[in-house]
Amino acid sequence: MALLYKEKEFFIHTSYVDTKENARLSGILDICQDIAGMHAIDIGVGYDVMVPKGYGWIVLYERLVVRSRMPKFGEDVLVKTWPKARGRLEFEREYEVCDKDGNSLVSAISNWAVMDINARRISKAADVNYEGEYYQNSFFTEKTKRRIGLTLGEVIASTEYKIQLSDLDPNGHMNNAKYLDIIYNMNVHKEYMNIKEMEIAFIQEARLDDTINVKYFKNENSDDCYIGMVNDMPCFEVIIRLED
Repeated sequence: MALLYKEKEFFIHTSYVDTKENARLSGILDICQDIAGMHAIDIGVGYDVMVPKGYGWIVLYERLVVRSRMPKFGEDVLVKTWPKARGRLEFEREYEVCDKDGNSLVSAISNWAVMDINARRISKAADVNYEGEYYQNSFFTEKTKRRIGLTLGEVIASTEYKIQLSDLDPNGHMNNAKYLDIIYNMNVHKEYMNIKEMEIAFIQEARLDDTINVKYFKNENSDDCYIGMVNDMPCFEVIIRLED
């Protein structure tokens, strides 16, 4: 039985990085999304198989932990991914990004679900599964979330962003990594952020010409928190924890 595991080298190019030549959060999520899609094809649940069934993969939640540092511009990194056993509705997948010497830089986990493309809602998708031997390594032993459950605090900064055509992915909604670039472009930090951990939950779709109102605030632990709203309804929530 084949091992449910994939690894691939990626080059950290200009579109992935910030002004300090470190990969942005959106760049890492882009890479994770890419290798997840490649592995889905390998194990028989890729775009080519899902769309004829009326399905699409959507991300509900992602968590990223910086183990040592963010990848740098011009660096070749080895990215690894492996799925966990499916739940009733959800499919968890882990990732690890390593440097050329095998040192662990970043780990991440995502919580995926299958969307009925026509009904635009999560499907039980009993006919979607994969067979093989599960990779036993894990950085995250607890079950992933669907929501972070942030409570809006005193607003420090806010912005509005209108969804453009280039923001959309094949599912017809804003791609998951794009939300983090809205936050990045708010530029609420005058000094460089040393990120330790990030969580993002996707609550509802953002479609073409929707306007997202994003509010930035601090929680009781002084973590950076963001809530995005579309038509006064929560669209996404993010928490970023910085190095001390």
